[in-house]
Order: sequence, then structure tokens, then C-alpha cells
Amino acid sequence: MAGVVIDGGEKLYSDLVILAEGSSAFLTEKAGLRGKLEANSFTLYVKEVISLPRGVIEDRFNLEKEEGSIIGIIGYPASGAIGKGGIWVNRDTISIVVGGYLNQLVDKGLSPYHLLTRFKQHPLIQRLLEGGKVEEYQAHTIPKGGYKNIPKLNDYGLLVAGDAAMMISGRRGTDLAMITGKYAGETASQAWAKGDFSPEILSAYQTRIKNSFFMEDIKKGKNTQKYFQEYSDADFLITKTLNNIAREYFKVELTSENEKREKILKDIKIIQPFFKTINDFYHGFNNWGVL
Repeated sequence: MAGVVIDGGEKLYSDLVILAEGSSAFLTEKAGLRGKLEANSFTLYVKEVISLPRGVIEDRFNLEKEEGSIIGIIGYPASGAIGKGGIWVNRDTISIVVGGYLNQLVDKGLSPYHLLTRFKQHPLIQRLLEGGKVEEYQAHTIPKGGYKNIPKLNDYGLLVAGDAAMMISGRRGTDLAMITGKYAGETASQAWAKGDFSPEILSAYQTRIKNSFFMEDIKKGKNTQKYFQEYSDADFLITKTLNNIAREYFKVELTSENEKREKILKDIKIIQPFFKTINDFYHGFNNWGVL
């Protein structure tokens, strides 16, 4: 017989407990299904939900009725930390987020709320939000430990799902949490029908996860954490350099195309040692799945 102790000390007993407790996963750790994770295994994001009339949102984002928009921005929003910002529209609200790796936010003394405020003050963002009213402020940690830190997913009377199980693949998290919850429910039904909640029967859950469509993607990102540790400035360098190249290339001025290319190459060479730039680009594109 398994169960939980809730606030107040009351004990609730059951044959099976599904731990879907989010990224902190204190109970998963206490149950011995995973070890203690370091701050570099998490990202922290803050979000504001800003209300505006639907017609205003559609005009500003050039949308048809019932059409949505998502804008992802890397580089500037996280202010030197590895992270990103985003803005997306709902029917009568706009959500805006910014964040980065928890260890970098701490080490660099960055306030997530300050980053969010700074992001909102950017001229391109400010005009989209003008006149809006802040309705909600939220914060959320996301596990980024990757494939190598996936905990043991089942034990006697226990299953682990969602963020607690490190079920994150790139931008995908909410949908994977729901899918793992579905798998956990199916496994629970199977165990109930057999009247057996042993690890052998509950291992069917791990088999479902292992053979899922998303596990392949999670495996591909198994070295992401190592990339961010060894090439912590590569994402910033790549985005800044590509922005500068695009600006110079499409600028209309009284120069030949050859002169323009020479200027771009010269600008790239003075950023940092040229070999390091090539190395950063290679590992960055490899991490992003471009190569």
C-alpha cells in the first residue's frame, strides 16, 4: 500500500501514486528515484499577461480573426545569460516571457523581473504593448537536465510524469507532460486490472516512454547542457553576428557587392579570434540541429 502525507499531517493511502510535481520534484528525489540536481539543470522564466482589446491586438500583429502569432527572440532579452524572450497573443491578451539558465541568472546577479521590464521597454516590443494592462505575473522553473538526468520512472506503487520526469524537448513541455500523464493513467489501469502494482508491472510505463515519438528528440539533445557549459557565449555571438551581417548586407548604399562582403568579413574578424568564431558557429549550429 502506497500513499501520501498532505499538509496538516493527514495520510492518504492508495495502491499507486503518480508524481507529477513539477521541476523541483522533491518527492521524486526523496523517494530515491533521482539525485539532487544543480542549478544549471534548470531555467527560470517569468511571464506577464497583458490585456488589450482583441481588435487592437489583431491590428498590431497584422492578424486575421481567430489567428494567432508567436515571436521568439534570443540574445537581447536575457542580457548576456543563455536564455530567450517570447511574445504570443491570445484572444484578448498578450503574454510576454523572458528567462534563462538559473545558475547564470544567479552568478551574474540578474533579476528576472528586471529583464522582463527591460525587454518590454525595447521600442519594437513597447509599441505592441502600449496601452495594455498587466493582469497576471507568473514565474516557472523548467528542467533542462536532459536525457542523462531522466530519473527512474517507476518503483513500488510509484510513477513519475511530466517535468518531474524531465520530459522536456526543446520548446515542447506542456504537451509531453500531458502525454506522459496519459501513459501513466494507462499503466495504472493495467496494474489495477491485474491487481499488481509491483515495479515489474509498472515498468510498462517506462516502456511506453522509451518507445514514444518524443524520446528520440530528447536523446538528440542529451549534450545540450555540456554545450552551454563549454560554449556559454556562442548563442549570443551567433545571433549578434547574424543580425549584423543581415543589416550590412541589406543596407542600401553606394558600395559594390564585393566591397560589402569584404566589410562584413572584416567585421566578423574583429569580434574575437577568427578560429574561435568558426568553432562557436560550428558547435552552435550543431546544437541547434542545423548541421
